Amino acid sequence: MRSKLVFLLVAGLMSVAAPSAAEPDRVTTTEHFRFVYRPRYHPVIRRTIEAADTVRDEVIRRVGAPVIEPVTEVRMARNIDEMRSLSPRPPPDYADAVAFWPDNVMVISLTSSQHRPVTLDTVFRHELAHMALRWVIGDAHVPRWFNEGLAVVTSDELPMERLKLLWPAVARGEVTPLKRLDRSFPPRDFQVNQAYAESADFVRFLVRFRGRWRFQELLVRVRDGEPFDAAMAATWGMPVRELEDEWHDDLRRRYSVVPSVTAGLTLWAAVGVFLVVVYVKRRRDVRRRIAAMSDGPEGRDSQVGDTGP
Repeated sequence: MRSKLVFLLVAGLMSVAAPSAAEPDRVTTTEHFRFVYRPRYHPVIRRTIEAADTVRDEVIRRVGAPVIEPVTEVRMARNIDEMRSLSPRPPPDYADAVAFWPDNVMVISLTSSQHRPVTLDTVFRHELAHMALRWVIGDAHVPRWFNEGLAVVTSDELPMERLKLLWPAVARGEVTPLKRLDRSFPPRDFQVNQAYAESADFVRFLVRFRGRWRFQELLVRVRDGEPFDAAMAATWGMPVRELEDEWHDDLRRRYSVVPSVTAGLTLWAAVGVFLVVVYVKRRRDVRRRIAAMSDGPEGRDSQVGDTGP
């Protein structure tokens, strides 16, 4: 019954008529952002706009980015197709949101590629972390796993869902090598989610291994032209390959199949409770978004800094 209800709610969201081409954009400005969106989206994104400058300060502190960057434009889209049309360049196939550098533009879809509502505050933090990384290192190369892992860790994305993905991968010995993650992220939804989980876990391991402060040292080295692998070795005192081996040992200790036999039922019961809580929250979000996006072209609330209608 619940699954049927969720299906109907999501279907209702996606069946709302797309905004007319004649509907003007609304622009809301804050100290550091310029949000561009259809007026009917305003009730959905209002809280994200109100918190944007505070979130930016938090992300900058965690990444160690400078605070002198210009205003960032954030374009809000109804779905993936609209997101692609608003993007300066074609985004990756798996992306529901993208940060474009050096354009200083973020484009976010309000629904995912599976037509599910996104957790907007988390997605905003994730893309802002990508942007902040570029504010530190500019065009210097960092591996895909580092870029995505840092963004996931900075945005504190659903650690229990990552646990659910990592456990079977470790048990089967199917953790993806970092070099493969650097070459390309998988195109399929499940595989890309596992790639995010692995990338984030390795970044968290690096934080635990010798401290968060080393990230700032690493990024300064990369910004100054040192190749990433050499910068990693100098910062952590061992080559990336050895760090990856240490991480694999750590994974096996934390996700051992032996604890899964003796305590697995308790763990997965806790995971189940957590996912039910997430499900209920997302169902409420669906209802709110259906109500908000099916209002007329005028948003319900005024916003300080609005320059749109």
